[in-house]
Amino acid sequence: MLIGPPGVGKTHIVVSVLRRVIKRCGAWGLYYDTRALLRDIRSTYNPALNFAEMDLLRPVMEAELLVLDDATFRARFRGTPIKRTGRDRFLRNVLIAAGNSGDKALVPLIEARLEDDSPLVRAMAVWALARLAPHRFRVLRATRFSHEPDQAVRSEWMGEAA
Repeated sequence: MLIGPPGVGKTHIVVSVLRRVIKRCGAWGLYYDTRALLRDIRSTYNPALNFAEMDLLRPVMEAELLVLDDATFRARFRGTPIKRTGRDRFLRNVLIAAGNSGDKALVPLIEARLEDDSPLVRAMAVWALARLAPHRFRVLRATRFSHEPDQAVRSEWMGEAA
């Protein structure tokens, strides 16, 4: 995640990196301006369109690499409960939903959050991974537990899927 004031080139850097990873590794990636994504999600609430929210979100959830523009997220949600919730708690909620979804296709996206700077996000990524992929959870725990500095995250690694 790149954080900084608008206009310093964060989006250009992220899109360049995303394009290079797609080209070199053959990964499937997606860049979404948060405002556009939210506008599209809101449009699914129109019953006349006969378009489900999950139809829109499936490509986002299936992307191997997903880039959401943080500056746009902050600007779009300014003054809303989501903005007040904050990034870390918002991602925690997303990871809880992913863990409860039963959708094993989300495991790579969850694993990516194991590297997050926020202990809250890492802890929920561990929890979600344990729910969706217990075997993978045990494999990763063997290498990650001893390097994890945060006690709450370590507690999740020692959780019920142990």
